[in-house]
Amino acid sequence: RMQHISRRFNLNPAANHHLSAGGNRSRAGDTESSYERLAIHWYEWDLLGYVSGSNYTDCPGPDNHCGFDTHYPDYFPARLGFENVTQYLQNDLGVHVIPYINGRIFDKSIPRWAEDDAVM
Repeated sequence: RMQHISRRFNLNPAANHHLSAGGNRSRAGDTESSYERLAIHWYEWDLLGYVSGSNYTDCPGPDNHCGFDTHYPDYFPARLGFENVTQYLQNDLGVHVIPYINGRIFDKSIPRWAEDDAVM
């Protein structure tokens, strides 16, 4: 199903979308496909520091500091297609989308660290 969504919205298959689905069956004995709720926890929904539209190949700056668990808490903008995929999942399929954020990490290499005069 996730591959279908990636193709439908032309998401770069080389980029790791980290879409994982989970749900709870509503009652014991229900079939495996009968879910009370279904949600997708979407990792790497943000740009991860890469230039928008570069398919995660153009990492600006002298240190090439891009990728998973970087640029926190500067999550936005979201990756291209995120809004369309989220609307499709929620409105057409009834699936909840939970974007992953790491609330305990602050990336010390982003400009905001120095601008805010942050300390360890």
